[in-house]
Amino acid sequence: ATVDADGTVKAVKYGQATIIATTVDGGFTAVCQVNVDFATAIEKILSESLVYSRNGQIIIEPAAPVEISIINLGGQVIYNNSISSTVQVPANSGIYIVRMAAAGKATTTKVIVR
Repeated sequence: ATVDADGTVKAVKYGQATIIATTVDGGFTAVCQVNVDFATAIEKILSESLVYSRNGQIIIEPAAPVEISIINLGGQVIYNNSISSTVQVPANSGIYIVRMAAAGKATTTKVIVR
């Protein structure tokens, strides 16, 4: 977890973090245990992954390892694989659905290739 200047705590990855806050004059200290559950961590990974098209390719930049399926409007799967780094999948002009999944959670994105 991270804490910004306003004291907002944000989940970074699955696990536990101990947050210690101390007043500027050092007179008071508070301790808080933060638990980031696995589902929250997976949702963060899926929301931070990028999917877009460029130059006849569908480009996927995962924030962490994910399962990817790319399906054209005819229902044909043109790509299906586990990835942990950026992939570029050649695709004809058209509309595609990209499904990203990790640990039972999934998200879909529509991509237009020109």
